[in-house]
Amino acid sequence: MKFPMARRARAAAASLLLTAAAALGFAAPAQAVDVYSGDSIRVAYSDGARYGCTLNTVAHRGGQAYGVTAGHCLAPIGGAVPVAVYAADNRTLISGDLRDSGFEMWGDNTLGSPLRDVAWFPLNGGAAYGGAMRGGAVDIPFIGAVHPLSDAVQRINPTRRIAGYHPVTAVKPGQIVCKDGARTARTCGPVLKVNPKTGELAVLIIALHGDSGGPVYTVNPDGSANIIGIASGTAFGVLLAVDGLLPLPAGLR
Repeated sequence: MKFPMARRARAAAASLLLTAAAALGFAAPAQAVDVYSGDSIRVAYSDGARYGCTLNTVAHRGGQAYGVTAGHCLAPIGGAVPVAVYAADNRTLISGDLRDSGFEMWGDNTLGSPLRDVAWFPLNGGAAYGGAMRGGAVDIPFIGAVHPLSDAVQRINPTRRIAGYHPVTAVKPGQIVCKDGARTARTCGPVLKVNPKTGELAVLIIALHGDSGGPVYTVNPDGSANIIGIASGTAFGVLLAVDGLLPLPAGLR
């Protein structure tokens, strides 16, 4: 579910500098930015390319905060490897040293098949997690996710506090769930299938490339949300394969 963004000379230069800094053990400067579940993130690769995905949540291990997204968002592409993660504006660095990142990716993200598709990356000290989702964004190729339409989406959709994480067994076929994504913002639809043995959902919901990693969740009576899973793959823009978020990977909590 990844899509390549336009390559810019300065993006390539930035990636080379980040790679050199990581090799020498220098920490990238922390920049202050608020991040939310459903926000757009940009993953920079060692060949200068950048790809858009969606932040699912933020978890912790040993006092360090980690962003969580889909596994294929941090997987190598050919000979290129991810070297940094940027916020929605494609300029603010939120993870400049990916040596402590990782991903799990196996199975098939066709509907109902066994699947594991999760990645994690350490957040810079300047990235503050809002503990909520604010409606996602409308990522437009060659324009990005920061523009008046995304602002309108976040004003219209209520901000939902994240109450916790639930297993896929907390939902059943026919139940309505929602997702916040970087490409198609907030959309909702019915669960078609639950695989309790391997932890996946199939959902009838609008989603496109770039929504990968987005939180799929239920809504509580008070308006808060319980994240169930990670948006993984879409068919025809309306059938979404979802990998269960639990158990969190790599000892994250």
